[in-house]
Amino acid sequence: MNEQNNKMTDMPQQWEAPSMEESTRGNTPAARTSALKTIIIIISTIAGYLGISRLGGTILAHVAPGMNQYAMMAVVAIPLMIFYGCMILFVMKKKKVLTSKGNGIGEGLMAGMFMLVVSVLGSLNIFVIQEEGKMPHYGIPHDISFGVGSVWCLIGIALSAGICEELMCRGIILNALRDCFGRDTTKGTMISVVISGFIFGCMHFVNLLAGVSFQTVLIQVVSVCGVGIYLGAVYCRCGNIKITMLLHFLMDAAVLVPQSMRGTAALTDALDETMNSPIKFITFFIYAGIGLFLMRKSMRPLMFSYSLENDSES
Repeated sequence: MNEQNNKMTDMPQQWEAPSMEESTRGNTPAARTSALKTIIIIISTIAGYLGISRLGGTILAHVAPGMNQYAMMAVVAIPLMIFYGCMILFVMKKKKVLTSKGNGIGEGLMAGMFMLVVSVLGSLNIFVIQEEGKMPHYGIPHDISFGVGSVWCLIGIALSAGICEELMCRGIILNALRDCFGRDTTKGTMISVVISGFIFGCMHFVNLLAGVSFQTVLIQVVSVCGVGIYLGAVYCRCGNIKITMLLHFLMDAAVLVPQSMRGTAALTDALDETMNSPIKFITFFIYAGIGLFLMRKSMRPLMFSYSLENDSES
């Protein structure tokens, strides 16, 4: 009997992930950035985005008035990338934001699996043929083509949305907030993810300047707030900004590229056609809910198995 009890005692117990605070207990708490510095970084980042985008768009409109809208996005993305890179490297001094592999590509893709699946399914909608009196079926619609407009659409989305928006919202704004609220605490990370998600969504009000209807922009802003929370959670889970760049690109490409293939190459028309239904508001709850689920208690230690400290702390 004693031998049996000893064997039972030696059996491995079910692993239970420690809390984020327990996993960092005994270590020196990460230094906090002042609220004033954090606000200055965020405002400077947004102001730089608005200024460069507006100035670049104005210059291109005069130099090349017939330029495709997506081509303009691609060209303006270049100075934006330089600006964000300078903010990360010289103002925040966080080279690891650009180089960190975090918990690996596999962890990032697993955390972002929902958006991957949605993007793939969304891109397949281009091949759904609906004919009066018949069940919808897959095929090659006669009214689609992949031309120059679609190529520029892909390039513009990859550079502008995939890279620039992720560098701005996750690379700079989210990390600045984490440095302020505590990058090695549960509360600090969750607050930062939520706030950065709402900032990400509200920045899409800029589409009003492009001529998109107010109803469409409002629906897009609310929906994108949820997407921002989701992408923030994925980023904090994997620690690799290239993963969120890929997810962001695939998500936008699944919506906009099919529109360009049908001849609706203009961004304003594509958004008005795809984002003007109030049912889209539910997107906020879906993505925000999954984002919070990704940050559930058992997964929180993963968020700090990589380091994004300042270069001076390396």
